[in-house]
Amino acid sequence: VGGYVSRHQGREYEWRYRSPTFYTSKKALRPHVEGANDAAWIELDGVLPDDADVSPFGEQLLVELRTEWRGHAAGSLLATPIGALAPGVEPPLITLFTPDERSSLESFTITANKLVLKVLSNVRVALRTYTCAPGDGLWRRDATEAEPVIGGVSISSVDSDRSDEVWLVEWSHIKPQTLSLANLAAGGQQGLESAQP
Repeated sequence: VGGYVSRHQGREYEWRYRSPTFYTSKKALRPHVEGANDAAWIELDGVLPDDADVSPFGEQLLVELRTEWRGHAAGSLLATPIGALAPGVEPPLITLFTPDERSSLESFTITANKLVLKVLSNVRVALRTYTCAPGDGLWRRDATEAEPVIGGVSISSVDSDRSDEVWLVEWSHIKPQTLSLANLAAGGQQGLESAQP
């Protein structure tokens, strides 16, 4: 049993959860208003799978599936408006990633305005960046992307509340580990390509 407050793009939500098993949890959230706590809780039990991992992104909720759900394969990454979450109602879903026999989602990173997916495809690592503007609700994949690479890549946000900067660590069998700082506001993947050690 636990609780916390999430903050992103000026939206704050209170969360509470209870984990009956290692891989499942009963979750609920509500808007966080400083000095007031009378907002109704939105129970996610029955609305989203108990074994899914969820992460807020502004007014959206990212849902990473462990098991197949509503025709979406295990390992998919979906997005849904938080305002559409209600008991007994199937929320609208936007597919951001669907795995196949040759690709899988390794992880994702959230910055102030960007979502970065780390995808393993044919033993190569590819980084895909998406934008969802506040109040818009539309996800846009950045047009320019670097070629997938054979090697290790780790990406993490510097400050997901205020910045689109990310730490980028790269390595391979013939390349020593390097730490770089990139600004995704420079244009998504172009920002990654221009990372400075």
